[in-house]
Order: sequence, then structure tokens, then C-alpha cells
Amino acid sequence: MGYSKENNGFRRNLIKYETYGDGQIMTNIYDMYLWDKNFYNNKLGQGNSEIITQADTRGQLNNGQSIDYSIGGLEVSKYKGLTVTDRMGGTRGICSDIVRFPDQEFTVICLSNFDDLDPDPWRAALKIADIFLGDDYPHLAETRTINESSKKEMILPKANVDKLVGTYFNDLNKDFFKISLIDDNLYLNSKKLIPVDFDSYKIGNWSVKIKFSQLSTDSSSLCWQEFTFPDKKYVKRDIVNYDINSLKIFIGDYKCSELGLNCQIKLKNDQLFISDSKDKESALEPLFKDTFKSSYRGKEIIVEFKRDVNKKVAVSMNTDLLKNLRFEKQ
Repeated sequence: MGYSKENNGFRRNLIKYETYGDGQIMTNIYDMYLWDKNFYNNKLGQGNSEIITQADTRGQLNNGQSIDYSIGGLEVSKYKGLTVTDRMGGTRGICSDIVRFPDQEFTVICLSNFDDLDPDPWRAALKIADIFLGDDYPHLAETRTINESSKKEMILPKANVDKLVGTYFNDLNKDFFKISLIDDNLYLNSKKLIPVDFDSYKIGNWSVKIKFSQLSTDSSSLCWQEFTFPDKKYVKRDIVNYDINSLKIFIGDYKCSELGLNCQIKLKNDQLFISDSKDKESALEPLFKDTFKSSYRGKEIIVEFKRDVNKKVAVSMNTDLLKNLRFEKQ
């Protein structure tokens, strides 16, 4: 049982996953303590020390590129000159982190049944580490990182932050999110972004980093960095506002020959709607040029209109589990 903010109060979140592994793993502080102890007195694999070495070493892709995650899924980084491994996680009503300083044999474990802790588990763990490991930090300016060294150091120039605000789109996966600025803090949709470097952020209590890069003076992109998607790139796109004449070209009946499905694009009250064969309608909200979003039976859909050399219009439907389902205009 976990809790989330709701209006001026809280709501209960009872998690009932049908799969195990990514969630549904129950633990407690004592079990995590035993797990942590095994790093220093390994009993796995007949005591093979290589298992521990791999868990504390950054992974390497086939092209030689180093990534932040070890073969065991732990994130390996530096904090104030010390090696640190951690694994942050969370779901509705729950957030957690285990932060290990292997060379100092020091670990902080944070488990919470509230998903909007402030500070979040990562930052809370580092504040605790500061109390106990202060004498171990190298006293050299160049070894200090921006990671939580102080609130002031983590505040980036507002002019730089303003350039990051906008809507970002991944053309391969057909998904997007919005970066907004609220009370001088950046948010990815509703998740607060926590600076860990001058161009990198952690996403709330997720084990994910995003890294921004400037494509030009007017455009930026970001890479979604996690061990399963180390270089998933999103490009900042401008939201398009359509006039009535621009929308009329999309109106018509469409057919998917692959699945024998039909849909219709209508224009009502200056807005496009998509309807199925049972006349169930969903509004199309403009995103980018020729790209809209909609919702069907609770599932978000990215709708892309395409034109061939003869200016014949087709539409492509995309969800998280379905890509490029094509409907031809009749």
C-alpha cells in the first residue's frame, strides 16, 4: 500500500501487477541489509568475486561506448570524488533507493510508501552520506561534482533552462513528452528533473537520466539514458496551430487493408475528430506538423498524416504497443 498526493490531501495506491520483476518484489530494510552485506562477503556463484566486480563496474556496449549501468543494473557514478552505485525505483505510491559507497563499505537504504518525497530518496541518501563520509571526500575543487553538493550549485542559469522548455518527440518510437518550468524547476510531464550535471538530469525517483544537447540556436534535443535505451533521442518540436482550411485536407474515409479496419476523420466545431466503424469519436489534438494525438478506450494514440508524391493522404496510427498501422484515404 502506497500513497500519492491528490488535491490538498492524499490517495491510497494499491498495486496489483500481474507480472513480477519490474515491481511486485517485496522487501524490507533487514533483507536489503543482507543483500548489501553480500557485496563484501559474496556467497553467490560459489563465492566467485567476479560477480561483485561486474556489479560495481560500468557496462560497455558492443561499439565500445561506456554506459552508466553495470551488468547487474546498478548505476555507477562519482559523488564528491567517491565511487557510488545506486538503484532508484518507484511506482504509484512508492519510491526507494539504495546508495552504496563500495570503497567505504557504507550504504544508505531509503524505502518509502509515499511517491513524492522531497528530497527524493537519491538526494536524501546523499545528505545522509554527507554526515558520515565528510572526512572521506577529497578536498580538491576539481573532484567535486554538481551532484547535490549544494542547492546553490545545482541551480542552473535561467536563460539556459528556458531554452530547454518545450515538447520533445521521438520519431522512431512515436512518443513525446513536455519539458516545463514551474517555480524555477524543470519538469518532464509531472516528474521533477533533478540536476546531476550542467546538461544532465535525473527524472524524479526513476533510474533514468536525460542529457540535453544543443542542435542549433533555436533547437535542442535530449537523450534518454538508461541501460535498456542508452541513446534514445528526442528532438524538440514546435507545436502547430492549424486554421480551418489546413484541417480540411485531412477530412475523409480511411481504410486499413492489412486488418480490414475503417475509420473516418471529421471536422466539427473547428476541431478534427476520428471515429471508428461504430461511430465512437475521439478528438485529435494538434501536436506538430501533420501530427496529432488522441485517446481511444483510455490508450493514447499518435496520429500522423502522410502525403505521397501525388499528394494522396494516408494516416498512420501509433501506440506504445503498435507502430505505423496505415490507413489509406478512400
